[in-house]
Amino acid sequence: VFNVATLTKKNEGVLLATCAEYLESSYGKQGINVFENIMCALKDPDRVHVNKGIIFMATNQQLISRVPLSMQHLLDAMVWLCLTFRQPPPNGPQISTGALTEGLFTFNPWEPLRELTMSDTCWSALFGTAVIAFEPSTVSSSEWKLEINYQNMIQIAAVEYPVLVYSGIVLMGYSTALIPVRRNNKQTIEWHLEVATHDGQFNISELAVTKGSWLKTQDISELRSERNLLGWCSNAKVVLGKIQSAADIRRSGVRTKHTSWQWTGANLQLVGQSGGPAQVGGQLGLSFSRRMMAVHFSPPDNYLKCLRNGISEQIIVYDTAQQRAWLIPLVCVLHQMLLSYAKGHGLTSSVPQTTSENNNGGLASFEALKGNALTAVDKSSNIQLTVRDLIMGFSINLSKALLQKPSGRKIYGYEFWDIIEDSTHSDLKQQQLEREGLAWIQLLGQIKCLFCSNIGDAIIGSRAHCVDSPCNRVPEGQDLMTASVCSINSLLERHGARLQVNHGSGLLTGAPFQHCDHRHHGDTCWKSP
Repeated sequence: VFNVATLTKKNEGVLLATCAEYLESSYGKQGINVFENIMCALKDPDRVHVNKGIIFMATNQQLISRVPLSMQHLLDAMVWLCLTFRQPPPNGPQISTGALTEGLFTFNPWEPLRELTMSDTCWSALFGTAVIAFEPSTVSSSEWKLEINYQNMIQIAAVEYPVLVYSGIVLMGYSTALIPVRRNNKQTIEWHLEVATHDGQFNISELAVTKGSWLKTQDISELRSERNLLGWCSNAKVVLGKIQSAADIRRSGVRTKHTSWQWTGANLQLVGQSGGPAQVGGQLGLSFSRRMMAVHFSPPDNYLKCLRNGISEQIIVYDTAQQRAWLIPLVCVLHQMLLSYAKGHGLTSSVPQTTSENNNGGLASFEALKGNALTAVDKSSNIQLTVRDLIMGFSINLSKALLQKPSGRKIYGYEFWDIIEDSTHSDLKQQQLEREGLAWIQLLGQIKCLFCSNIGDAIIGSRAHCVDSPCNRVPEGQDLMTASVCSINSLLERHGARLQVNHGSGLLTGAPFQHCDHRHHGDTCWKSP
């Protein structure tokens, strides 16, 4: 209970501290003793506890105490406890107030924070519900910035990695971003919180504050301030998954497009060297009482959200050596990056692989990864890297990859291996397609593209009875794109109208999914369907 997070309105803003921290800083050891005595009274069969001349009578509904005149100041500590340990209504932070009159304390009606002020409250998006204790002795002010220490800020914002954006560090999570805005003095930094307006990975291009003036530094240690103020403004304008398929994925070797866009996403090594937020997010002592405070974001939830959304979110992987493209679920690509990272470091034994023959490769990768978040993959560095650390790192690195519409027969994308490796710099690449690729090229206006070489058969068909038949594999050198029906359905649901005919999900001509009778390699479906 002493580690439960609390919010208290002060003259200069709102203070986030644990129950013990606030009681000791405001009322000394006596404040801690008051809380301990109340807890003893609640546990006593008669609901009474006497200590050092103070009588405490406590139930879940009321608190009665008799305090000597020399200790009347401890009544303020009891008032704070009453204001804090309440169950608030839903829909964001609620202000808890009351009045102490002739020894009787009564509560006032709840006041939603959003109805009182919209300034300096970007941080309120972190809470589903929360109690802000407003003590009678506090002078009302228009300051509502959240004062919070660095580690607690990292935890409640659920940010994962520091990312370099326009020569400055932004702390990125799956759905959140913390941007340093200004330094008030040597001990205080003002931060702004931005939250994604969708369920997917928050992309760097969506950040608003970084398009203006903000505190830019490439040294994360400079951002670990003793005092942080959060609240600059309220709003700113399919066989993949097995280690065999990770065998020889190489760099694409395609030409660089002449552009100023460059990869500046931070890598896993930056976090490892700096003791960054991803490594402390799940190890902090701050806890939350579900009845008085509920936070919207957490590192474990980030991971599951990333995996779930990755089933429906699609990405195109283009193999420059084989001139083939694959439309596959993002979670499969993240899984493949994990396998490629592990194989490149000789660490394949601990990496989860797909075991099912599910035609929905996204579900297969999801099942393989969801229960292995804490499985250690890389123990070679000072900080152990788990499956979760790597998957979230890849996802956040991908957040820097911008959509670039094709031009004629030219397509643009980023290097598969630059997402994995510790490169802080990657150019946008370009590739010119054959005429057959024009049928799917317009998808790249909505879907990200990664380039690699020799990824192999990401999708294998079952048209021929013989598994090794060329009829079951997409021919190389023709820039054809392959997708499962599951991926096409997800694409339609996410980016366009969904087509349904009877129980189908699209309009098909002929019988494209029937088995063929080709028995010789010289006669295939690609030559004579």
